[in-house]
Amino acid sequence: YISGGDSQVHLKDSNITISGAGSRANAILLGKTRATGTGSGKLYSTGKMVLDTTASTNSSGAVDIIWQGALLDADADTSSTIIKSATDGIRISGSADTATGANVTTKTLFNDLVVSTTKTTGNLVTVATGQKDYQLRVRGDDSNLTAANDGYILNVAGTTASNASKVTMNFADGYMQGLVQKGTPSTSNINLTDATWQLANSAGKTTASFSNLNLIDSRLVGYDQAYRTAGTASNFNLQGNIVAKNSQIDMANGIAGEKLTITGDYTTGNNTWLMDSFLTGQGQGPSYTDNVKITGNVINKGFDWVWVNNLNVADPTGKESILMYDIDGTSNGQFLLQRRVVKGGYEYLLNQHADGD
Repeated sequence: YISGGDSQVHLKDSNITISGAGSRANAILLGKTRATGTGSGKLYSTGKMVLDTTASTNSSGAVDIIWQGALLDADADTSSTIIKSATDGIRISGSADTATGANVTTKTLFNDLVVSTTKTTGNLVTVATGQKDYQLRVRGDDSNLTAANDGYILNVAGTTASNASKVTMNFADGYMQGLVQKGTPSTSNINLTDATWQLANSAGKTTASFSNLNLIDSRLVGYDQAYRTAGTASNFNLQGNIVAKNSQIDMANGIAGEKLTITGDYTTGNNTWLMDSFLTGQGQGPSYTDNVKITGNVINKGFDWVWVNNLNVADPTGKESILMYDIDGTSNGQFLLQRRVVKGGYEYLLNQHADGD
């Protein structure tokens, strides 16, 4: 329990296990809202840190930051962190000094972070209302953020402009699986670099909401692995603007007819789309394909490449036209076939129509 602006704790290897029935049965608590000792606190970990609150089923989280401006820094090259919780993994719920609160930044920085929760509805990271500037930075090949069945990787609260939160999440090198969510007035900017994001159905929910998503040299998997095993097509909605560069959007799992909706703008930039199609030569219906719906604009920052996997072993029987990219806004992006799609004397081309599709 660390509070006070000048308070610091430095850890090397550590193992903190907590059991208790109280809401404050946290492994780490940063900050304090009482008059004595009010303020943030700083925790530095340069070794392996293991936090286990799986026996604290009423805890607000394995890590709870209750004063804005606090710092948890486990980002040294020698650092690694394992968080095991019975509720939320990390909770950001800090109060702020009325004089300085607008200018403070709360940070949690990790190298090789693994977070899990035993609670079906638990979130890996929860950000409460009114958080002025929270920065989550995770790096490392061993980083793994796999959400619970009915929880989120990142859940940012906010119902009105007066209690909106602002979050920046930088995730590099590792793997994350599940969905993210934000309240409508809040800001959630997510940056992935050399990382993989596997979308996953969350108890029937299929929408990941954010303000902006930047994909750099990363892979976005647009189908649910469990659905793939069952032979069921996925249908995900990415709610926010996406800028992608040198990245891969993977919808090719051997099931044609899946749908990915981008509710916002999409910016091209030497990305590769992997898509399944079932081509019969009989038109839309007998033929079907993975489909991308973009409700905003497509902004051109370089070609995007489309790799089409035709699942039909039979030859096409005639000419046909099948919608692959359905674009509501201005369509300035350029999509090119990465390889020829030839079958039985027919060749399929990727063309932009007058309406931008």
